[in-house]
Amino acid sequence: MADALEPDTSAIVAVIEHKWVEELSDELAEAGADVVTAAIAADIAEQLVAGRDVSYSAVTDDDSLTTSRLPTGEDEIQASATTFTDESIEHKAAVVTEESITAKHVVITAEGVTVTDDAVAYAAGALTDEDVEEASEGDEQAEA
Repeated sequence: MADALEPDTSAIVAVIEHKWVEELSDELAEAGADVVTAAIAADIAEQLVAGRDVSYSAVTDDDSLTTSRLPTGEDEIQASATTFTDESIEHKAAVVTEESITAKHVVITAEGVTVTDDAVAYAAGALTDEDVEEASEGDEQAEA
């Protein structure tokens, strides 16, 4: 999307009820807009059936595009983000439940692929420095 934007132009990413997609696309095209649609209906339906809400986002700047997906439910949160640059693709994903945090961090470059599973909850952003400090303080107090 970023490559298609000219200076002093803009893009709109909208989530609308599926029955309006065709009509809106036609109207935007008639107004001279370049229209690109992506179907995410199957994932949304799957998440709703599982009792989760889901959100998507895409952010771009001069050097990168980052997309994210965040399904949340009563007993589970899934989070994933993928960043695309000229040099690499980086994907972070985590699943958080009351019992555990599992995560994966993948970086793809011209040199190869790196996959990290250990300490990935921290790397994926599921834990912050503050969370780690609070956990270690709690461990120290429990030992005393």
